[in-house]
Amino acid sequence: MTRSGAPQGLSIDPVPSVALSGVWKLYGAPRAVKTAKRVLSAGPDRECLQRDFGVFAALAGVDLTVRRRETLAVVGLSGSGKSTLVRHMNGLVAPTAGSVAVDGRDISRLSRSDLQALRATQVGMVFQSTSLFPDRTVIENVMFGLEVRGVPRRDRMATALTWLDRVELADWAHRYPHELSGGMQQRVGLARTLATDPEVLLLDEPFSALDPLIRANLQDEFASLVRTYRKTAVFITHDFDEAARIADRIAVMSDGGIVQIGTPRDIVFAPATPYVASFATRDIRLRFLQAADVAVPGTLDTGDTIAADMPLSELMQRASASERVMRVVDRDGRGLGVVDRAHLIASLDRLMTGKAHAAE
Repeated sequence: MTRSGAPQGLSIDPVPSVALSGVWKLYGAPRAVKTAKRVLSAGPDRECLQRDFGVFAALAGVDLTVRRRETLAVVGLSGSGKSTLVRHMNGLVAPTAGSVAVDGRDISRLSRSDLQALRATQVGMVFQSTSLFPDRTVIENVMFGLEVRGVPRRDRMATALTWLDRVELADWAHRYPHELSGGMQQRVGLARTLATDPEVLLLDEPFSALDPLIRANLQDEFASLVRTYRKTAVFITHDFDEAARIADRIAVMSDGGIVQIGTPRDIVFAPATPYVASFATRDIRLRFLQAADVAVPGTLDTGDTIAADMPLSELMQRASASERVMRVVDRDGRGLGVVDRAHLIASLDRLMTGKAHAAE
């Protein structure tokens, strides 16, 4: 399933789920990092830090806000800083400079016990490797987080069974991890995280090692669960197609910074740089095309009327069934132009060769 725009039920609460402000993460000798930290307010580039101080900037002054109940995908090439970024959001990695806030609390100021409580109750994480306990059954794995929190066995078993049912693995509750496929193990890992009812889900390339068909199914299943149970999610991936399938917004990273952030349509049709543009393949552009993108100037007093956000697939079905000109209108009924079979073919050729951006 493809999602774009603001997520359904998105809160307008002024306090975001997660907020990073001016976050730098430097790696190197402790004394060199301490010295380099003094110049970060000047906004040095990574090459200068490496040359002058011998330190590596995994994150370089990142500002990022994750809205409540949205799914934000973070994409970028290997080494762009994606995994380092997400590990700042639950305190697994501490910033060299800047702040990370979860629900308005600066987590860099939390004690170790408070950080552990944050991870156990508020911010859950799913890794590429599920790290299931091999000597525990599926349901015992799902119950683990609740067990750590001291939830009575009867209650945690009921919760675990509920989540196993939601990921369609209730019949496998008493099997062991080695008896499950890779995709099934990832669903157990997701159920284990969701069973603790965290407000925020952090996922670091959870499906990247799976076969394409299994990945697509899990992407749709994940998107449905997050939407149904109104979770905030940050999803790390190197696969832009995966990000476009599941995300409300996408942040594109390069060299430790965020190059662009916006809806999938923003990224696909209005890329800020050639690097961002390189992520959108022809198939992805086709998926996001809408009637407004292929409309041409013109007016009609009569005839068929179609919505501006009608997907290309539906529009092509309409055009193939009739040669009539169709009027494209926005949500308020205002005309945006017209489209017919001939104009549709010409517009597709123009858009697919990158000669035009989509209209919003």
